[in-house]
Order: sequence, then structure tokens, then C-alpha cells
Amino acid sequence: MPTCRLLLGSIVVTCCVMLPASLVAADPFPPLIGQAPWENNDRILLLGEGYGYRVPAVLRAAFRTQQPGCGIVVDEAGCNLQNAPSLLTAHLTSGRYAVIAVSFGSDAAGDTRKLEPDAYREALRNLLRAARAGGEVVVLVSPLPGEAANDKVKAIATIGRELATEEALAWVDLAEVTATPILENGSWSNAFIAAAGVPLAKAMNEGLSKAPWWIEMPPSLFLDSVVLAPIVHRVPAASVEWRVSTDGKDPNPQSKPAAKPPELRNSAMVKWLATRSDGTTQRGGARFEKAKMRAPDKIKDPLPGLMIDLFDGYAEKDITATAPAPRTASWLGVDYDALGQAKLQPIPDENFTLRFRGYLSAPEDGVYEFRLRGDDGIVLRIGDEHIAATPGGWGTTQAIGQIALKQGIHQATVLHWQSRWGRELNLMWRLQGGRFQPIPDMAWVRPAKDVPPVIAPPPAAPAK
Repeated sequence: MPTCRLLLGSIVVTCCVMLPASLVAADPFPPLIGQAPWENNDRILLLGEGYGYRVPAVLRAAFRTQQPGCGIVVDEAGCNLQNAPSLLTAHLTSGRYAVIAVSFGSDAAGDTRKLEPDAYREALRNLLRAARAGGEVVVLVSPLPGEAANDKVKAIATIGRELATEEALAWVDLAEVTATPILENGSWSNAFIAAAGVPLAKAMNEGLSKAPWWIEMPPSLFLDSVVLAPIVHRVPAASVEWRVSTDGKDPNPQSKPAAKPPELRNSAMVKWLATRSDGTTQRGGARFEKAKMRAPDKIKDPLPGLMIDLFDGYAEKDITATAPAPRTASWLGVDYDALGQAKLQPIPDENFTLRFRGYLSAPEDGVYEFRLRGDDGIVLRIGDEHIAATPGGWGTTQAIGQIALKQGIHQATVLHWQSRWGRELNLMWRLQGGRFQPIPDMAWVRPAKDVPPVIAPPPAAPAK
């Protein structure tokens, strides 16, 4: 049975974890997951107009992804076809996707419909090819069925169906979904959302069952030594032979395969060659650095929680040095509860920046990995060191960073900015080799002298 280590303040607890059996779907969805080689923490990206904000809830239910860090992770990115390439690039900086689902033409006021057919075809073809470079499976989804009477949408759907055939991609035609009513009180009905999720999930499942195997060995920090054990996806690890070099040179295909994963004791550029019995191969490399642990900071009489600064304004950079003075309060952790519960009034709906500042308690010496997921952007700094930053932009993006910490408290800053529409702020951690989990509130402390001022409401506008 798998185990995990829970980092609770200064306490480390080891417990058993029951992973979902085959990640089986819940009613009203058929058990699609068990029919394909899905893996824990596989990621799906939904890229497109309109529908991307509704279908994710269906997939999260079908794939049991309600809990971050477990099951299959669904990212959604609402965009038009013109800005889709840059948004796709931003998402791919966080790693490879198991499935990328693409859909355009459903937004009645969207820029996609303004394109002439030839321009639309070329733009969509280029986007699909870029998606294939970063995803194991690409699924193309038709516009919404409620738009079927629109001639422009019909042309868009026809082009999509033709490109799916030309590029050998899965095609999901939502016009074939028969659940009614499609709309309910001006929005998609629950019946239609549930029904639409089934062919989409099935197309993903069928595509993934044919996906090629691949290798993951990201660059890493280590303390005394590290065992070079790449992660094999889609096939059994025992079916792969390894040849590894630690001098930065490509391994010789004629050399003997490694009998066991090699152990590294010094910084090195690692190159590897993986070979299966069918003759297929994978090559790659990663930099491994022997780390020096950061010494803990010292503060007198720490209080629980951290400080939050709320700035008016949004930018994909640190505006905190130039923005007007923020409203400040204290709170327990890094989350959106801070907005309401920490008395930061009035609470903005969009276009704001949050800065969380305090000290993070490392319960033991080790290499800590942090995973940031945000809509729009998140930056994590520990002391003067930049740990990780999501690309920002519309939709949820992800980033992972590492640092070696000695046991104790470490000054930390989390910067989060939000533009419009959906928002997410999720910060998780793990000791190297463990399982990502939310950072508990008790891990945050702040200096006693940093007591926030009394929060007063902004002055009323002068009477006219």
C-alpha cells in the first residue's frame, strides 16, 4: 500500500493512502478510466471558447479529480484562436499533458468567427500541431449544438472535422449529444453537461490507449546522493533497458545496460538512453545539482499565520513596489479565504494583487518541492531566492520549484495576481520523494511586531 508523509508544522506523520481503484468514474458516467492506461496525476488541458468553463466540472466528477494532488488534473484555458498559441505555450512550460482538448467557434461574439475559412483552417492546423508536441493525445471538439443553425458555425465545424481526419485526431461532435434540454435558465443544463462529458471522456480514453510511451526525469536538487530513477509512462518500467552517462555525453547504444539505477554523489549533467524490446527508444537529459541547505531565519515570539497585502491593480509582474499603499491584514494560510475572512474589504472581483508574507516552518532537513497552480499568476520566493512562478495569463497554469532547507522557519513571500473571470490559488509542498499536499496553516508564522493596523473602510465619495 502506498504511503505518504504529512508535513504538519514541526511534526512528520506517515500514513497509508488508498488511491482510487482504477480511478473509476462515478454515476452517471461509465467506467471509462479503467479501459486505458491513465496514471495518477495525469493532466488534461481544455483549450477553447466558452465550453472550457463548463465541461471541467464534468470531467472532475467523472475522473474523481476533486482533490488536488490525486487522480487526474483538469486545467481549463478560455481563449480565442488568435491568442491560443501563446496560452498553449504558457501551459506547456509546466510540463507534458496526457490529453489536450481543443474547441473553437462556440462564442457568438468571439474573434474566431471573424476569420475567413482559409485563415481559420490554417490557424487551427498550426495550433493542433503545436498541441501534439506537448500532449500525448489531442482531441478536437465541435462547437456547441445550439449554434448548429449558424452558417459560420457550420463551416467551422466542417473544417474541424476535416482537420481531425487529416491530422489523425479524435473528433467529438457535441451536436450528436441528445440530452435535453440543452439550455436551462440561460445556461447549459446539468443533463446536457453530464451527457456531453461522456463522448469527450471516451475520446480521451481511446486516444490514450494508443499513446506512445515516454520518459520523465526532471532536473533535481539533492543533498548527499540521489538514485537516478527515471519515471516510465504508459508501459511497465521493467520493459525498459537503461544506459546512463554522468559526464554530459550521450550514452553509447552498444554499451551494457545498467543493472540497477546508478547513484549520483556530485553535481552532473545526466544523459540517458532507454530502449524497449520492440526497438523503440527514448533519449533525454537533466541537470542534477548537489544542494547547500538554506539556514533557518530567527524571529522573536512568532505568532501563527502570516500577513496579507491587497493591492488594487493587476499586472503580470510585481507591481507591489509602485502600487499605492495596500490594505493589510493577518490570516492563517495562503488561500482565497483570506479575502473575506481577513477583513480585507471591499473584496474586489477582479484586477487585484495579493502578497502573502511570513515564515514557513520546515519540519526537518531536506529538499522541499513546491507546486503552484494559479489563475492567473503565482510567484513563490523563499528568502532572496526565486523558487517558482506560473506563467500567468488566462486559465490555470502550474509551476514546480525546489529548495534545500534546514529544519526551522524560513522567510517566504507568495505573490498572486488576478485579472478577470476564473481564479485559483493553490500552493502545495512535499519532501523530495513524497506526495504533494496542501501546506497546513500551522506551518506559517509571522513576527509579533508585524501586527496589522486596524482595517478601516475606504473613505466615502464626497457628496455631489
